[in-house]
Amino acid sequence: MAYMDDTNMLAGNKEELEKILKTADDFYTLNDIQINKEKSELLLKKKNFNFNEKIELEFGNQKIKIKPKGKTESLRILDLIFMGQHLRNNFIINNLLLMKSYNFSIEFNKHNIGKNSTVLGRGRHIMEIVGTESFLKNIKILRMNNLYFLDQFLSPDNKTLLTWWNIKNKIFALSNNRNSNVVNTPNIYKKIQSLVTTNGKNYNVKEEYIDNNVVTNLGGYEFLPINIHINNIITSFNMFHFENIYGKIIEEKPFTYIFKHFKRISNTSEINLFIKVCNGCEYNIGQIEGKCIIESMKTEIYEVRYKRLIKWKGYKAYLLKEAQHNYMENIIRYDQFFKRNPLYYSSYDNYQLRFDENSLDIIEKYIDLSLDKQKLFDSRKILYDSNVKDFVCYTDGSIKDITKEYVSATFGTTFYNLSLQKILELISSYNNWISSTRAEIFALLITLLIAPSNSNLTVYTDSASVISNFEKFKFYNFTLVTRQIFKISNNNILWKIIMDIIKENNLSVNIFKVNAHTDDSLNNYVDNIVSLAHNDQNLGINLNYNNFYDLPWIPKWNGIVIEKSLRKLITLTTNTKNLERFCPMCEEDEEDFNHIWFCEERREDMDDLISGVQNWLLLEINKILDPINHITLEHIKNLNDIWKLEVSEDHITFIDLIKGFFPSSLINFFKQLLSTKSKVEILSYNFRNEILDKSMIFWKVRCNKLNEIDRSLGIDKNVKKQHFGKEQFIDKTRKSKNKKYFNLQSLQSHIYFGGNTIDYYNIVDYGSVS
Repeated sequence: MAYMDDTNMLAGNKEELEKILKTADDFYTLNDIQINKEKSELLLKKKNFNFNEKIELEFGNQKIKIKPKGKTESLRILDLIFMGQHLRNNFIINNLLLMKSYNFSIEFNKHNIGKNSTVLGRGRHIMEIVGTESFLKNIKILRMNNLYFLDQFLSPDNKTLLTWWNIKNKIFALSNNRNSNVVNTPNIYKKIQSLVTTNGKNYNVKEEYIDNNVVTNLGGYEFLPINIHINNIITSFNMFHFENIYGKIIEEKPFTYIFKHFKRISNTSEINLFIKVCNGCEYNIGQIEGKCIIESMKTEIYEVRYKRLIKWKGYKAYLLKEAQHNYMENIIRYDQFFKRNPLYYSSYDNYQLRFDENSLDIIEKYIDLSLDKQKLFDSRKILYDSNVKDFVCYTDGSIKDITKEYVSATFGTTFYNLSLQKILELISSYNNWISSTRAEIFALLITLLIAPSNSNLTVYTDSASVISNFEKFKFYNFTLVTRQIFKISNNNILWKIIMDIIKENNLSVNIFKVNAHTDDSLNNYVDNIVSLAHNDQNLGINLNYNNFYDLPWIPKWNGIVIEKSLRKLITLTTNTKNLERFCPMCEEDEEDFNHIWFCEERREDMDDLISGVQNWLLLEINKILDPINHITLEHIKNLNDIWKLEVSEDHITFIDLIKGFFPSSLINFFKQLLSTKSKVEILSYNFRNEILDKSMIFWKVRCNKLNEIDRSLGIDKNVKKQHFGKEQFIDKTRKSKNKKYFNLQSLQSHIYFGGNTIDYYNIVDYGSVS
């Protein structure tokens, strides 16, 4: 537990609040933290209350009286305004105002609007099976998972009813927890099971419900990527014996996997799969420690999806909960058929929510008007005409003159067959969010964009970041919910497009690391053509962000599509805009000249400053006067106006003394006490210098605090030295008159030209505080 500045306590009633306050007070006492309890502020939700009355609260061992904020009053906490009444509406309005003030906006996918309730399907409607009353009673759970047709509940051949868990793992099940193992079976599913299965309890579908329509896709099933490091259960469809065989991978070869064989013990119609280690059979290519070993092509290996895995070590066996053998065998059989006969495959599942009934060409879908758009079509045609399905690709990205207005970001790819004979090369460039990693990702994007459907790609890149991110998304089968997409640190929309292309075109992609600038001639070649492309001004690819069927809106900042984690960009925007906008002491109010002296966090320091000046003045005057004529501190304090800490149009205050103004009332006071004009002038001069000296000490405390903030943001001497000899770097503790940082041009330059926002902040000019 920790308590920081601006700690907020929320409670349902007074007793609960006092318990929380006691805990907080114990913490402060334990850590010897001194706080001013009287500065606490209180918001009430009670509507019928006299807000002019003070409330007595027990704050640990002390009682305090607080006047709560009125109905129309508010608290400002971390740049948000909170009111006791209408909290929910106030929260929404605050967020809308924050978006507007920080130039954030939301662009809705115009192709998606009005389509969210449209589901394309075939076969019998659920309402025909269960009846209108039962359908309407369960419409919420059905709509939540986009379920309207019976064959969405069945295997592709319609002969097996799927478990509810398997249905929830189909791509049209829209619940955010569809991959969760905690899935409660709804009553509507149990009713469907009782009506369509042979005995009302098993999973064998009655003949009357089996549809003999041609199967054109996998009915919403998604294959998990093979990850040899996890050592999961895999399956391979044996074409000779026409059945699935199971195992665990023990070795990977360029085109095959070798795995330890497990025999299926359970019946084909059971919902749970029971497998046991095989000691030898007709499939094996050999044995290791007496265990059967099998080798299969990578394209014929699939990872088994199951709800839960139970190990029976004594029997060397596994029980895979809800891994329906019949369903998996059916899915794999059709997948192998579609790989061999791609013309029979429909890239879109009939039940998927889509933006358009007639799917766009994938280049048209994701590429906007661009200089190189036609080049993409031409390159794809060359690859299709080559009749090659297995490609080796080398990709590269390059950045030149980053942070300059003439920055150039180029990328490219080369395609080879398995004999490493070059088929084509393609280079282009992009704008915005400039970085070397983004250039490498763009190179991967165009590689996938022009690759023929159902092809196998082996891609080589020198970007470790691209590989690590790709493998992470591959682990999730290239399927992320909206929340996960917007949490990707950088280039999230670009990765979203890449994941969609892989799924829509049914591509098999493996990426490998090649050491940059080594003797690999193919890598050196693509590196060279991409570097030379910086001299070509007639290149460019622009993305189209309006055709995501499952991403109904796109966030923007200043009209620029946000391609960073939303949280990180909001943090970056806040840090950029507020680096010197807010007072470094209280971090709440905007800092101007007056606030420096009025800041509540430094009120005691300011009182000490004024008191110090008063005592100095008393001492200096009494040094000049005879002892019999000495004055007291009360005489000094009676000069009421000049000691007031306020801004006034009617009289000179202490703020004016700091600015250098000298009131006539003070001169007259000196004249009354001192005998000569020279003594008045000397005292006035010294008085002015004393105020300046004490004000400078006060100011330096603020500057030291700002230095601490700078260090926490990574602004150190090395950052400052980056501009040594280029621009004059004037003491940053002086207030900037340049509005460049305040209107976030530095963040905009970061997006346009790359680098860090601080690169554009360091070269602003500074002026003095006056």
